[in-house]
Amino acid sequence: MSQSRADAPAPTTDLPAEALAQAAPAPAERPPLLGRRAVFLAAVGATAGAALVAAPSSAAVAAPAQDPTPDAAAPAAGTTAEAPAPAAAVVVGDTSRVYYPEQFGFVASDADHTAAMSAFFAALMRTGGTGILPPGEIRVTSTGIDYSGASWAKQAPSGAPYGYPAIEVQGYGRRVTTIRQIAGATGDILTVQGKLGADAGPAANNKATVTLGGFSLVGTRTGRHGLYLRSLLHSRITDLELNATGAAGVYFARPNFTAANDEYSYANVIEGLRVITAGTWGVDCDGVNAIDIVMRDTEIVNCVAGGIRMAPTNSRFGNTRIIGCGAGVTAARGFVAISTTNASSMISELGIDGIRLEGNSGPGGYQMEIGAGVGATVHGYNIVTGGDLGAHGIGVGLTKTGTRFAMDTLVGRGTMFMTPTKYPKQKAVVVGPDARDTRVEKPSTPNNPDAKYDAIVSNSGLRTLDHFGRALPKVTFIA
Repeated sequence: MSQSRADAPAPTTDLPAEALAQAAPAPAERPPLLGRRAVFLAAVGATAGAALVAAPSSAAVAAPAQDPTPDAAAPAAGTTAEAPAPAAAVVVGDTSRVYYPEQFGFVASDADHTAAMSAFFAALMRTGGTGILPPGEIRVTSTGIDYSGASWAKQAPSGAPYGYPAIEVQGYGRRVTTIRQIAGATGDILTVQGKLGADAGPAANNKATVTLGGFSLVGTRTGRHGLYLRSLLHSRITDLELNATGAAGVYFARPNFTAANDEYSYANVIEGLRVITAGTWGVDCDGVNAIDIVMRDTEIVNCVAGGIRMAPTNSRFGNTRIIGCGAGVTAARGFVAISTTNASSMISELGIDGIRLEGNSGPGGYQMEIGAGVGATVHGYNIVTGGDLGAHGIGVGLTKTGTRFAMDTLVGRGTMFMTPTKYPKQKAVVVGPDARDTRVEKPSTPNNPDAKYDAIVSNSGLRTLDHFGRALPKVTFIA
């Protein structure tokens, strides 16, 4: 029988200090999964035909059907036999791995839900499964899924079980379920990380795997990042909104990458992300080792330092909108691909397909910069001059280090709405001195459609070609 969230088992009070290492309570009957997913089914074996799937009634749970008595008397003459009771519905799935914060002491009116949420996440970490966040506000200083402590057993370097049990956390929708950081807090709002450093191991074991979706994170300016991600793989983040974080909206960390211990950041996907007014970058990374990430349908607006700052490897960005980030600040960027501080971790095969950049950076700056790496491809860009005060469109190999080059970059078809009468020195594409073997197709410039190629594309790189494969003459680079 379906139950409401209010009918979940009684909340736990006076949580022990060792709650993170304790088993979750096991209520007699857990409520069915609600919210964005109407039905939760655990994996079942390959079975021919269809099975009726339903939650068990309380009667079925309390009194399972018994076999009929073999010698039961026939009904008396002239009477009608009672119809046999219908068979109990087949139950598919283990609902004992569906958790609600109310089971762990969450009371909506409390000023601080940090302890209840820590116990809620600990239950998920112990067994894996699905957690359902309530509508309304969840107020925390800092919380999350963190296996780095000694309470969580370290897995073998390789082989089974190939990482910690997968966790799914779902809310009722952006701006319906909101995790709000308490004023004065100084940490990250939500952390997701596996084992770290010497405990990380060389392979998939000791890494976190999570699915997050359908909620908002609202920060405080004294805090740090909204979502901190480290040592995880095969994770999926869908339909999250982050607002007013103290530092980055989403932050990727991967400080350890050796043959013995690698804090993976591979095969993760973010879809439908929205970041507003982050205190630094909308999406950022530590820049030590390369990050493998796929991001689709992203919107980043009015962040202080810039939009996306990433050290990418095999990363893909599709249908991205970055508007008003670092507006008027020359050092800011809408999107920037940076080099790693660990030269053994290569930046390679960045793919950008469909990106709108408007009003990012400042005078003499760039709305997009490909700072280093091999094989970056940019297609379908749409760059609009606005609050950037005449920033250039795309820069390639600008750093002038002479050691970390942007190599084999393709800047494909795209459009830039320039303002040549107001900003006559503005360029659509600038190929800098640390660029090697760059190819640039002629941009579309609707505001100055008759502009010649070399009036909107500047080359100071080595072996730069135009869209016909012709070598471009070099000019002196002006930073």
